[in-house]
Amino acid sequence: MQKSNYLIKRKDRNYYTYQSKFNIPVSLQNHFGRKSFKISLKSGKYNQSCSLSNRLHKLLKVILKEIEMGNKKLTFEEVKSILKIEVDKSVLHIQHIETGTGTTESQVLHSLQHITKEETQFKRTLEDERKKIEGKVDREMTKILKSNGFKIDKKSLEFKTLRKRVIELKLLRYSHKKDYVSGKQTDLNKFLNECDKKFNLGVS
Repeated sequence: MQKSNYLIKRKDRNYYTYQSKFNIPVSLQNHFGRKSFKISLKSGKYNQSCSLSNRLHKLLKVILKEIEMGNKKLTFEEVKSILKIEVDKSVLHIQHIETGTGTTESQVLHSLQHITKEETQFKRTLEDERKKIEGKVDREMTKILKSNGFKIDKKSLEFKTLRKRVIELKLLRYSHKKDYVSGKQTDLNKFLNECDKKFNLGVS
C-alpha cells in the first residue's frame, strides 16, 4: 500500500487510531473559515485507513470543486466579457432575422412591421413594468452566470450593471435590426461600433 501523506496517527486512550487531514483550497478558506480539518477514521489499521482516506479525498475534491465553481465573484471585467458574447449573439440574431425575411417588398414590409411592433411593446413594458423586463433579463443572466460558476448576487453593482447593459443592448438591437432588414445597412459594423462605443467593449 502506497504511503499516504494525509494520515495522522494519534493515541486514543490505550490504542492508536488514524485521522485524515484535508487541506482547503486558498480560494475557499474564507468560505469555511479555516485552512484545513481532520476526520477520525476510527481505525488503527494502516492499510484500511489509507484506503478510506484516499476515497474520502477524491470525494472531497469533487465537492470542493463544485463549491468553488459556484463561488466565483462577478467582476466588471467579467461583465464586459459576458456583454461581448451577448453582442455576438445579437449579430447572429439580426442575421437570422434578415435571412428569414422574404425578398419581395411586401414581405420586407411585413417583417419591418413585426420588428416595430416588438420594439414598441418592449419600450412600453420598459416604461410601465420595468421590473418585468428586469426579471426576465435577471433569469437569462443568472442561467449564464451559474453555468460559468459565478455566485449570484442580484444586489451587487456588477450584476445591476450587467442587467442595465443587456437591456440597453436589446434596445439598440431593434433599430439596427430594422436597418439591416430594410437594406439601409449592408453590414453590421455600425452596430458593433455603436456597441463598442456605448459599452467600451473593444469589439471593433
